[in-house]
Amino acid sequence: MSLDLTFDGTLISTVGFTVHNVDKDPLEQMDRIFFDPPGFPGAKELISKFPQRIVGCNGRLVGTSYDNLVTSIIPAFSSYLNKDEYVQLKFSDESDRYFLAKFHRFRRVRKESAWRLYDIEFKCEWPFSQDTTANDNTESSATRGHTWTETNNGHTYAYPTITVTFNQSQSHFYIKNNTISGIRFDISKSFVNTDVLVLNSMTLNVGLNGSTSFAGVGDGGEDKAEFMILGKGGNEIEVGTDDGTLDCDVQVVYRKNYLS
Repeated sequence: MSLDLTFDGTLISTVGFTVHNVDKDPLEQMDRIFFDPPGFPGAKELISKFPQRIVGCNGRLVGTSYDNLVTSIIPAFSSYLNKDEYVQLKFSDESDRYFLAKFHRFRRVRKESAWRLYDIEFKCEWPFSQDTTANDNTESSATRGHTWTETNNGHTYAYPTITVTFNQSQSHFYIKNNTISGIRFDISKSFVNTDVLVLNSMTLNVGLNGSTSFAGVGDGGEDKAEFMILGKGGNEIEVGTDDGTLDCDVQVVYRKNYLS
């Protein structure tokens, strides 16, 4: 199988680079932070998280001559790698997923007149690769206490965007994951018919009708403000309200996360 990669939508082979090997091993051990409580014969874990991900490849950058390589190919290649934002990095051997990455560095392994052999590294803002196709499910006309199952077939947690379109006036709304303890989000506002509430679990943002709005977050119900996450496998999702009735459409959009 031939190897290639796409960076910000452009194949690296189109700028003169031939990929020989890909370096994207599974994630290493997690970073863990502990504290030492008095009287406890050991240490307790406070938090654990994955470290920043580094992926890369090695291969050959080729020109038609020395002058072509140094005056045309290398400058174009440097421009290709230089991005201000984190962009999609997709390897051809796993084309169903991508990383959000920036070029980090490269190391010259060998230098010849008309070609160079390089190791290239990219740093990833998000430690997982993400599915190129988003899961998208809408529960229409959801009522108070309505439940359904979201199945996450990724390798680890998924972080969805929840979009709630209200079909009547409401003063309180909650959404919770009954499968994972403590995952519940309450919000109290004067919602009216057609209002659109967006809860983004990746950016930890709350939006109302296109504007950021944190007013009322964590009010009502159980006074919770834990953004939705989806564990591996089935997740029972519930929506409800402190009001007598609820009528809304709930859209859940997320991408499966992979450790490879």
